[in-house]
Amino acid sequence: MKRIVAAAVALLLILLPSPARADPEPEPFNMAPCVQASLTDVTYDVTSNSMVLNGVATQCAPVVEHGGFWLALYLPRSVIGTSYAWQGRRFEGPVEGEVRPFGIRLREASRSTYGVCLLSAKQTPQELGGHRVACGRVVQPNPQTTPPTATLELLPTNDPLFNNKMVLPYPDPPPDGPNGEPDGICPTCF
Repeated sequence: MKRIVAAAVALLLILLPSPARADPEPEPFNMAPCVQASLTDVTYDVTSNSMVLNGVATQCAPVVEHGGFWLALYLPRSVIGTSYAWQGRRFEGPVEGEVRPFGIRLREASRSTYGVCLLSAKQTPQELGGHRVACGRVVQPNPQTTPPTATLELLPTNDPLFNNKMVLPYPDPPPDGPNGEPDGICPTCF
């Protein structure tokens, strides 16, 4: 009898509607039409076991509500650049001159050489996916060292490493975060 009652209770719990859990609304994001930026260095973050690109971005006129910038990665011999969901950063508000220091996790931490560019919304036919504002080459002499180290060599935005390459966005973060959680859950951790 106890088994029948337990089975009935379990069945009721499964069949009865439960309160709906609403997913949080995504925060709006618009590519800023004007961004000035400088890339400073690449450091290793122990907590996420990732290489992090550090720099500073300044919002210039014209400004937009919920404006921000994006980072693109360029692998040698690739015909496209890529950008992941967690590599976007927003300015606090539509304020000309707002300065936004940033640290952005680099997906390609296991690679030894790759390009990085900060993007704004202004585009030319040669810059599909975003206007390259500041670019560089990240070089890890040995990605297997512990902790890994890397250098950042600043390059012109028309360097062959990124020139004439469109950027394909990856809006959904891949499910392989450093601690098993999905990437992108903390876009401003660094």
